[in-house]
Amino acid sequence: MSDPVELIGLRVSFLGRHALIRLKFLPSRPIDGEYSLGIKLVRANGQPPGARPAGKRHAYIGFVIRPRTDTWRPGVPVEVIKSFTIAPGVYDMEMTLFRRTDLHRLNPRPLVAKGVRITPGVFQRARAWLAGRGLLSPPVFPDIIGEYDDFIGKPYNARFVRDLTGRMTVRGRTILEIGSGNGAVAWQLLRAGPRRIVGIDIDYFSKCYLSMHRRYSYVMMDASSLGFDDDTFDGAYSFNVFEHCLDLGRVLSEIHRVLKPGGRLYASFGPIWSSAVGHHYHVTDRHGATPHIPPFGHLRYSEAEMENLLRSKGLEDEVVRRAVEFIYRSTIINRLGIREIVQIVEASPFRRKDISFTRDTKREVPEEFRGKLPYSEDDLSIRDVELLLVK
Repeated sequence: MSDPVELIGLRVSFLGRHALIRLKFLPSRPIDGEYSLGIKLVRANGQPPGARPAGKRHAYIGFVIRPRTDTWRPGVPVEVIKSFTIAPGVYDMEMTLFRRTDLHRLNPRPLVAKGVRITPGVFQRARAWLAGRGLLSPPVFPDIIGEYDDFIGKPYNARFVRDLTGRMTVRGRTILEIGSGNGAVAWQLLRAGPRRIVGIDIDYFSKCYLSMHRRYSYVMMDASSLGFDDDTFDGAYSFNVFEHCLDLGRVLSEIHRVLKPGGRLYASFGPIWSSAVGHHYHVTDRHGATPHIPPFGHLRYSEAEMENLLRSKGLEDEVVRRAVEFIYRSTIINRLGIREIVQIVEASPFRRKDISFTRDTKREVPEEFRGKLPYSEDDLSIRDVELLLVK
């Protein structure tokens, strides 16, 4: 049986300082939904994609594919164009497509393209000429950086880093990052002078653009099964990840194991399941269903009741199906309310456990829901959770 998607075209060219990659896929069956595409790059001669001759063997780029139509039709080519920053050279590439709702891998094996030649453009030749004459300072990063301008300086990342550095010593320490995402937090934390940050995520579709920084390592790994020795890290942090961990207790136990005695874990995450928008569907909704879901509706309604509610708003059957499937069955949220989270943290092996909350002052429990939800109104007001745990 053939794979659902075949790679039928690949071209890379430079546009200013960015490389422009054009990919053409041919689906063999109907495919719907949003997908993330992860690309692993390796120098064809065995060297890494960065400017320096030694170091990390792999680098990654990733992005979301949002088809113009809801469904890829069999036999109709789909073209994807994306820009990124990379050093010229010859590369072997592995491409993997993941469905965003449940991280299902579309093809059982990666799509492979070997010997892809990326020749330097005018910008790269000019920079090399200036650098060769000592007229250009070396870049902060090697050449593969990614589209970092879309996340530098986001205020919520800066606030998290400020809170993190106020709760643990980072300078000169080896730090574990749980859930690298696009690398935004690590980008800012590197300025605080850690000896090294090791970032993990469940796969390389996560757009971790820092994979070639000399003080940053990216590892594809599940947080519930960390492949590190005991007592490895001085500290650990996680931002907006724990609400997605299906076995949060196991994740905390694993982090405790790999921290050195006295090591600290700082985590901030939300919105949690018991909050007004704990269903998280607003993050991926492209069909306008979210405005029709009342605050706390995912706690009040059963799957069938939510389906009937959305249908009564005039939404199409497919839009309703996607919303209900994501809210009640997707595997990217753990559906843990505040009471369950507190119980898991209290049962963790950390010797010190500080828990604090951020409350949602903008959304109140609808009058018709009062007294009918499985949490107290005080619990329902909690949107985000902050943890400081010490081994």
